[in-house]
Amino acid sequence: PCGLILNELISNTYKHAFKNLDSGEIKISLHNLEADKVEIIVADDGVGLPPGFDFRQCNTIGIQTIFALGEDQLHGSVEIVTPPGSRGSEWRLVFTNTPGEPRI
Repeated sequence: PCGLILNELISNTYKHAFKNLDSGEIKISLHNLEADKVEIIVADDGVGLPPGFDFRQCNTIGIQTIFALGEDQLHGSVEIVTPPGSRGSEWRLVFTNTPGEPRI
């Protein structure tokens, strides 16, 4: 699911974040928060979110996929923020890292 989520986040960012800009940057980071928690961040320095934007009200397939995989399959949390004093937006996905069964 993480690969699909990253694909949707990067595609969405590329499509919407850099309108009317000559260039932009997308940063992807992965952090271990606790022994079993993982955080994936996809951040950009694009145009940011419109005032009052509520991503939970978006009906796009990409946003629905992000939430279906992040919350329903990974049992994690998904949020998007505009960091104070910066341009762009930042998607955060936090979930419990549950390694798969050992394989022979």
